[in-house]
Amino acid sequence: MIRLLAHGLIAFIAFVASFGAPAVEPARHADSKLLDAFLKPDNFNRIKLSPDGTYIAISVPIGDRTILSMMRRSDMKLMGTFNMRGKTHVADFWWVSNTRIVLSIAEKDGPLEQPVLTGEMFATDVDGGKQTILTGYRSGEMQTGSHLHKRDDAWVWSRFVARIPGTNDEILAAVTYPNDLGVAATTSLERVNVNTGFRRKVTTSQLAWADFVVDHQARPRFAYGESDAGFLRLYYRDADGNDWQLINDEVTSKQRATPIGFNKDDSLAYLLIDEPEGPSSIYAMDVATGKRERVVRDPRVDPDGEDIILGHDGQTPIAVVFRDGKPRISYLDEQAPEAQFLKSLQDSSFPDEAVEFVNATEDGKLLLFRAYSDTDPGSYYLLNTETKKAEFLVANMDWLNSAALATVKPFEFKARDGMTITGLLTLPHGHAEGAMPMIVNPHGGPYGITDHWGFNGEAQLLAAHGFVV
Repeated sequence: MIRLLAHGLIAFIAFVASFGAPAVEPARHADSKLLDAFLKPDNFNRIKLSPDGTYIAISVPIGDRTILSMMRRSDMKLMGTFNMRGKTHVADFWWVSNTRIVLSIAEKDGPLEQPVLTGEMFATDVDGGKQTILTGYRSGEMQTGSHLHKRDDAWVWSRFVARIPGTNDEILAAVTYPNDLGVAATTSLERVNVNTGFRRKVTTSQLAWADFVVDHQARPRFAYGESDAGFLRLYYRDADGNDWQLINDEVTSKQRATPIGFNKDDSLAYLLIDEPEGPSSIYAMDVATGKRERVVRDPRVDPDGEDIILGHDGQTPIAVVFRDGKPRISYLDEQAPEAQFLKSLQDSSFPDEAVEFVNATEDGKLLLFRAYSDTDPGSYYLLNTETKKAEFLVANMDWLNSAALATVKPFEFKARDGMTITGLLTLPHGHAEGAMPMIVNPHGGPYGITDHWGFNGEAQLLAAHGFVV
């Protein structure tokens, strides 16, 4: 989108200027240096620590692809890469041992702006060796020019679910099988060998497309998904592995219920549930009795799955982020040690930024976290949780001067029906008082799309040319 916007920037500036000189004159020509700065791809997309902290893996956009680079943390020496042919992107990745990584793949198709997941999973060693197709339509192809081993099994669509405690050779994945017409028929939770791709079914859901949530022992406890008519169903089973029980059907309850994880001892399960009126809530469900208690609700804002902050283990929900303006954090249990830890980071160390955990070493002694703001696309730090000392690791778009970027301020206005709407106002750096030329940039939608406070390349590019956005 930012590229499309930039291509028309010069013409747009001329168009605005044709209405007469405003109180503050914007730039009449697009500055090539500014264009280059804001059009330059991010340094990286994702970064994660290995379980023992020896290595880091980074997904890096290069042209029409996104590759994975594995580096030794002590000296940032490149150890190996995962780099597929074509317009193929590493969408996400997970360390399954100190030296083995599983990846999901996406591809860009036609006019789509963002790459779309292909349902494939691959694996690689930290040195780039033993690259293997685990699942997906390419498993029967020989990957010319790569080290990928040929496999020969049916097409399936898979999603990473969890690591399995006590083993470095298998993961849990949701695997969807098509029927004879190529339409999803069943979804199973399966153990997938990360070296060979061999799969073993653990359980099968009663839904064609399903996602699973497991507890801390990697036992499947929830299965959920939408029916053909788009209604969400939620199934639960106990830790002993008895039959799945339907505990919520949107058709009859008139509410959507989505599981988001378990507390540390697996005695409570957290559910995101629609309320009859107003925003959704987070409930804690006692797994022994089935009793639910509301633990977090904001009077204005819905949380969603992307707004859940996980603890050091990457599995335990500890907080919820509400994003009407600058992000606000509500804790599921304010007395929990990790909640106190995050609160200290947010309130004391980074009061003007938003903080989120990325991942931690298996022993919890080294934590990778990200801080970001309206003028910081994202800076990553390594924190020793015993000494409480943090060291800067890397920053995204580090060629930008944060001090010269535009600030973003939330504001509110009333819609015609009386509802309060939140907007974001980007003001040019060092702007003068008085009237300024303004661009209103509505987001897409209408369902599920919002704009969030933080760094926005489009708005920054326009503000750098003298426009309020």
